Amino acid sequence: MAHYFMKNTSLEDGVYRALTYLTTSDGKSLLEQVKALSTVSGGTWFGGAFSYLNDPVISDDDFLNQYVEDRSKYVVTDPTNKLPENLVLDKLPEGNFGKCISSDFAYFPNLIASMFQMYQQNATPLGSTYQTFVGQLILEKFGLYSGGDTEPDSTFSYDEQTKKEILERNPGLANKTVHLYPVPEAGKRLRRPFWISNFSMLTNSVAPDHPVRLVIPVQSTPFYTGVFSSPPGLVDNNKQPIGGGGVETFAFNSQPSSFKQDTDTVYQHRLFSIADSIGASSSFYAYFLMGQNQFSPTPKDSQGWKNTVGGILGMIDQLNLEDIFQSIIAVSNQKTVKAGSSIPTEHNLDELAAMAVDMLNITGLTEKLNKLGIKDINEVITAAFNYFQVKFPNLNLMDGLMDAGVASFILLMITSLIDNVTQRAGDQSASVINSFNNLFKSCPLLQTIKKDIKNFETIAKDIKTIVKDFEIIPKYIDAAANEVVPMLHELVPRYYYWSKHNAQSQQNWAFQPDEFCDGGILENYGIANMLTYTDIDNIICFINSSPIILNAGYFDPQIQGDAIITGIEIDRGIPPLFGYHTYNAEIRGYVQYKEGDTSDILNKNNQVFPKSKFYEVLTGLIKASGRNCRQKSTNFKQALTTVDNALFGVKGGRKVNVLWSYLNYAQDWAAGLNEEVQEQVRNIKDFPNYTICFMQYNNREINLMSGQAAWNVAGNKNKDLFISMFES
Repeated sequence: MAHYFMKNTSLEDGVYRALTYLTTSDGKSLLEQVKALSTVSGGTWFGGAFSYLNDPVISDDDFLNQYVEDRSKYVVTDPTNKLPENLVLDKLPEGNFGKCISSDFAYFPNLIASMFQMYQQNATPLGSTYQTFVGQLILEKFGLYSGGDTEPDSTFSYDEQTKKEILERNPGLANKTVHLYPVPEAGKRLRRPFWISNFSMLTNSVAPDHPVRLVIPVQSTPFYTGVFSSPPGLVDNNKQPIGGGGVETFAFNSQPSSFKQDTDTVYQHRLFSIADSIGASSSFYAYFLMGQNQFSPTPKDSQGWKNTVGGILGMIDQLNLEDIFQSIIAVSNQKTVKAGSSIPTEHNLDELAAMAVDMLNITGLTEKLNKLGIKDINEVITAAFNYFQVKFPNLNLMDGLMDAGVASFILLMITSLIDNVTQRAGDQSASVINSFNNLFKSCPLLQTIKKDIKNFETIAKDIKTIVKDFEIIPKYIDAAANEVVPMLHELVPRYYYWSKHNAQSQQNWAFQPDEFCDGGILENYGIANMLTYTDIDNIICFINSSPIILNAGYFDPQIQGDAIITGIEIDRGIPPLFGYHTYNAEIRGYVQYKEGDTSDILNKNNQVFPKSKFYEVLTGLIKASGRNCRQKSTNFKQALTTVDNALFGVKGGRKVNVLWSYLNYAQDWAAGLNEEVQEQVRNIKDFPNYTICFMQYNNREINLMSGQAAWNVAGNKNKDLFISMFES
C-alpha cells in the first residue's frame, strides 16, 4: 500500500482528486487504497478536514473538485453559468477546501490580529489562540470545530467502537463531541486512510555542540498522540525523560493523578481536538518567536527573546531618516514596490497598509499611536514598509518573507519602544514624537516636494532633529523586550506532556506545560515518522515548497569527495534525509553532515536513507524535470533501504519504494491549456510555488495550481508510474 503527503494547501485537493480519478486493474481508485496519510504543517489543514469530513451536504467531489482530463477545456469565466464548475477557473464548488484560502483571507496579518483579539476579548489562553484561530478558519465550515470563540471543546477518535470504549471508561465525556471517520458510501464518501499529524516538541535539553534547545518529533493519530521514539538523554520542561509511546489522543494535554496497571487517571483542562492537532503541526511562527532561528536555552530565560527584539530594534539604531524621507517620496511617485523586493509585488503598499491598520485597530495600538501624537497611521505604515524593504533587502525574517504581518510586527516593536521612551525619558523624548509627527504631517506635500525647495528644507530640519533624538533609543531596547516579547512567547502552543514510563513519578511535583511547534521545523515531509510503521513499504512524497528545482547554471552533478557539486538546488527537506546539508551556494553543491557540525542543528539528525543514494535522487529529479528544470512533471521513483534513526525511531534495513513528486512549473502542462488560460498562468507570480505565509489567493490561482498538481499525477505520461506504486 502507499502513503502520500502534501505540504501546501492548494496542492492537496488537486493530488487527492487525481488519486480518486486513477484506478488499478481491479477498478478501485488509488485514493481508497492508500493505507496511511502523513501530513505536516499546512498539509495538516487539508488532511484533518478530509479525514473527518462528515458534513451530509458536502460530498468528496465538492470538497476535492473533480479531475479535468482535457485541460484545454478550462475557461476563465462562464457568463452563461452552463459549464461544469470544475472547468471554470473563477469558480469553486460550495464546500470546496480551496475556499478556506480564497481572496478574502490574508493569512499572516489576520492571524496576528485574530490571536490578539481572542486573548483580549474572549479570554482565550495565549497558548491556545492559534489553534482556536485555525479551528474557526478551516474546520468550522466543515462542522469539525466546536468551542465558540474561546477554545476548542471537542476531540476525535477512529470509529464508533473506539468512541464507545472511551466513553465506557470516561462517562463524564458523554456530552462532548467526538469526531469520527466517515463511513464509506458509494458515490459520496471514500474510505479514509490512517491519518498521522506531525508536529514538534521543544525539549529542555541543549545540544552538546550548540547552545540551542533540541526538538523532537510528535505524532498525533486517531488512536494515540505522543513521542513514539525513545532518543536517549532528552528531557521535558519537568526534567523528565521523553518518549516511549503516546496516550490516547483525547487525553493528550493532561496531568496524571493516579496509576494502576495499564490505566492512568488524569486531570485535564480540556480535550485534545482536531484543531489542536492541525494547529500544533502548522504553528510555523512558534519557531521564530523562540528567538530568530535559535531556541533560548531555558523556557524562563528571556535573553533569547531579547535577542530577537534586539535584532529588530537594532535596525532602528541604524536608521537614516533621510533614507526614510526619500523612500516616502518614492512611495508617492510609485505605489507598487519594485519587482525583486521582499514584499509581494501583486499587493501595492496602500493595500498592505490597510491590512496593517486593521490589525492595529484590533490590537489597540492605533489608540496608543494617536496618544503619542502620530495621527496618520497609513502614512507611517506605508513608509515603514518601503523603508525596511529598501534598507534591509536581504532581511531573513519568516524564511525571507517580508509581508504585511512581518512589517506590522516591526511596527509593534517600534511602537512599544517609542512608548517606553515617552514614559521613561519624559520631556527629553517629546521632540522625538513631535519630529515624527511633523515629518508625517508633511506627507501630503511629497508629490510636489522635488519642486518645492522650501518645504524640502523644512522637512530636512525635522530629519536632523529625529536623528539626534534617536541616539537615546538603544537605552530602551531591554525595556521594550521585557514588555512585548514575553507576551509573544506565550503565543507558542503549550500542552501538558507526560509519557507512560514516567507517569508514576509525575504525580508528586509541580507540573509545567511544554512548548510545541510546526512539524516542518524538524522534518518537512512526514516521511521519517511514516517509516516507523513496518507495514508501509511504498511511499509517495508530494513536495510543493520553495525553492523550486532551481537551475543556477546547469551542469551535471559531480561527486568530489564528501560533496556533490552542481548548480541545481532542490528543496531543503530532501538532502538531510540522506545525511547531507541543504544546498551550499558558496561551493555550489551539497556536503555531508559530519560529527560535531554546529550548523543546521535541527535537521542534522534526519537521515533515514543511505548517503550513497542522494546522488541518485538528485540526478533523477533533475532528469525528470526536463529542459531548464521547467519542462516536465518532476516524478522520480527510487528503491531505498532505511538506516537506523534514534530520533524518529526508524529501524534500519527495511526496503521501501519512494516516489518523489515535486511540483515544479511544467511547460508540457501549460502547453495543453488554451491561450487565454496560458496568459493567466504567465501573470501569476511564482506559479505554482505560492507563498503560503501570504495566502490571499483568488479562485483562478487555486484552480490552476491544483490543476497542474492533478496533471502531475494523472496526466497520460505520469499515471502509470503512480499506479505502479499500488500494484507492486
